[in-house]
Amino acid sequence: MIAQADPKLTKADFDAEPWEQTLAAAQELTCFEYCRPLKAKIEQCKAAGQDRTAQVYALLHAAASLCPCWGASTKPFRPAVDFSPAFRSASLDDFGLDEVSVLADVAPGIKDPEFRARVADVSWVLGRNYKMARLAIPAYVESAIRLESAAPFPVFIERLHRAIQLAHMVGQGDSALLASMASEIEKFTQKRAPAETKRSCADLMQLLIQAEAGDATKYAAVCESLATQAEGRQDWNVARIYWGCKAEWHRLVKDAEPYRDACIKAAEAYVGEAESALKRPTPSHGACAGLLMRAVEALRRIPGTKERVEEFHQRILKEQELMVANETTTHQVSADISEVINATLAAFRSKPLEQVLLGLAMIGAPPTASSLRSSAEESMRNNIWSQIVPTVYMTEKGKHLAEKLSVMEGDKESQDLCLKVEMMQQIKLHRGLMVSGRIKPALHVINTEHFVHLQDLEFIVQDNPFVPAGREPIFIRGLFAGLSGDFLIAVHLLVPQVENSIRHLLYHYAGEQRTSKLRDDLTQPERDLNELLYRDDVKRIMGEDLLFDLQSLLVEPGFGANLRNQFAHGLMDTDQFYQDQAIYAWWVIWRTCCVPSLMRMQAGAIKPGQTNPGGADRADDQQAGGAS
Repeated sequence: MIAQADPKLTKADFDAEPWEQTLAAAQELTCFEYCRPLKAKIEQCKAAGQDRTAQVYALLHAAASLCPCWGASTKPFRPAVDFSPAFRSASLDDFGLDEVSVLADVAPGIKDPEFRARVADVSWVLGRNYKMARLAIPAYVESAIRLESAAPFPVFIERLHRAIQLAHMVGQGDSALLASMASEIEKFTQKRAPAETKRSCADLMQLLIQAEAGDATKYAAVCESLATQAEGRQDWNVARIYWGCKAEWHRLVKDAEPYRDACIKAAEAYVGEAESALKRPTPSHGACAGLLMRAVEALRRIPGTKERVEEFHQRILKEQELMVANETTTHQVSADISEVINATLAAFRSKPLEQVLLGLAMIGAPPTASSLRSSAEESMRNNIWSQIVPTVYMTEKGKHLAEKLSVMEGDKESQDLCLKVEMMQQIKLHRGLMVSGRIKPALHVINTEHFVHLQDLEFIVQDNPFVPAGREPIFIRGLFAGLSGDFLIAVHLLVPQVENSIRHLLYHYAGEQRTSKLRDDLTQPERDLNELLYRDDVKRIMGEDLLFDLQSLLVEPGFGANLRNQFAHGLMDTDQFYQDQAIYAWWVIWRTCCVPSLMRMQAGAIKPGQTNPGGADRADDQQAGGAS
């Protein structure tokens, strides 16, 4: 029960209170924004001793606070905030039968279309009152009309989407209802199409396709026009969306040849985007190769495109060669790594696919913490001036990130910090050498000699302790993206999964069931990567060496790469995802995912003839085992 009124609330209680006036204080005409003034009214009524009126507003607030998830058929609303069991906001399960009944009584008299749609919809979902669903449909349309110019475009389309859903549920056999819905959507489409530069018309047309309504020939032509305009602006993502929508219209009427042509043009939009990657201020051959790979994946699903696929394959090889040759980081050290590159190329050539995929994980390992510490101490002794002068670490825009004090400060904390910073500088050099001398050459050979598919990587993630059940598709796509040179996608997919994987390891392999923490306000947020990577139990699971590598790579601000926090807060430019730190992060995750397979190989599960390339030394093998 939401309301605790005794006797129970009735329609008369709502009629006696001018509650709709409260909605006028909302900043936007959506239920989400209605919550704030309704919540304020609850507190105001309680303070005034008007407890029954407060219960009226509590029930209205509960209905407004529900978060739509209209893709779920059984429960199309969920709590807006859910930290169960400590706390959550109102849920559908909280509404009593009497409350559903009174909401159904109140709904027809609500003037605000947004709130009328919400109350009627909740009454339909919980009470299966057919009249409530029929009431919600035009209310959603009316709300969409009002929101079109007053809120971001997905908001009004979401209302139309729900109206279509309800019409399909309760309008079976009622062709007039579906026709009226389609008519309203067509009005929106025709109004927006002349000035469209985004995807709203495509989303609207998808609703028409769902309803099997609209003139396919007419709207296919609209899609083609919008796609062509987007190509002229070099807005390739929008162009791809409209070519895909055009294909859907042709599929709906079984027009095979135009359908195929539209699918090809949608795939070719990746090619345009790939060419744009070479016109950036800092051209990225890696991004170009990755986008061409996506074009190939799309074309392979279309009959009769074999020659085009082969053409792109050759282009991908060329771009990957340019990536290896040009997209390397310049370090402030002099080192000839040509022998390392040649050794890597030789080790990976003419080997079976599974062998080189596992070999990629064995081409190196994070340096040991003890060796980094010794190297850092020696560097500090040999370069005393850099330790005397304090160092400030700043962003590209001059913002202060962190400060390393002078070692002459004398206190142990300052000295330990100086040592830590020097260790992180040492490991940064190691990453640059790994990427330039090992990872990129290995990727070059793999992509030159093999045409890797997503399914080729399934053996890496299946039954993998580091890959929780249900996350396999995410890991496969991220690993595949990096393998094909698209590290922008790879980092975005994989780095967030590291955090969840560590919690998974803690829970299942370290017996730590408290992967969240309890705050004073009783909320229970999960422990994030900034905390997990400094726990002793995580060190025992992953090993000190890998853990220090991940700390300096993902979460150390200023002194380290801080990759996880940099990209999570939108502080990285596109080009930074193709630099050493991001490429190395992808490889570390690849290597960690391969550890179970490497351990099986060491145990003899893989035949001796399948030993992996990469020249991993004994220390590498030990590290692979220690990272398990």
